[in-house]
Amino acid sequence: MNRREVLAGLLGASTLAVVGRAQGKSAAENDFEILLAAIELEQRAIETYRELVKLLKSKEYMDMVNSFVRDHAAHKEALVAVIANELKMQPRQIEVTPFQIPSVKKDVDAVRYAAVLETVIAKSYYDGYGGKLLTRVGRSIFLDICAVEAQHVGVLRTLLVLKLKDKIAPYNGKVVPYALMELYGKTELPQ
Repeated sequence: MNRREVLAGLLGASTLAVVGRAQGKSAAENDFEILLAAIELEQRAIETYRELVKLLKSKEYMDMVNSFVRDHAAHKEALVAVIANELKMQPRQIEVTPFQIPSVKKDVDAVRYAAVLETVIAKSYYDGYGGKLLTRVGRSIFLDICAVEAQHVGVLRTLLVLKLKDKIAPYNGKVVPYALMELYGKTELPQ
């Protein structure tokens, strides 16, 4: 399953269909739909990490995952603020379920899953910025969040490769496999 299929399943095909400028919509209306999709993505990440932390054994990893939950909550709040204060629109309540978590037998399995999940999220923000957002505030918030999501990826990949000595992690054990985000191509969640 590739990243687009995962996101289509997670966000719903209708949400992905609006990502990108729709005919006849203002820049604010266009960005509103994209920002709503990002809010849903952030809430799903929060719910997923709340479930994932229950599967961890190490307090060190629990603390890291809980810090990611706080970051995703801050991202969601920032997105809501942009919609309300800058675009002058009312964000709607979104009910979500967590991403599907594969079998986790050891902490390394959870960390590996989190690394792929954060890569999918970072890539989603990167792709969202690529000409689809039309307002300065929309582009700005996506760049801010993408930078933090990329940091999450770096923390998790470093942990996997250097501390956990994970040989199953994607990209042949390299902490930073590509110099440019666009080279990552399709990112898949573990089955």
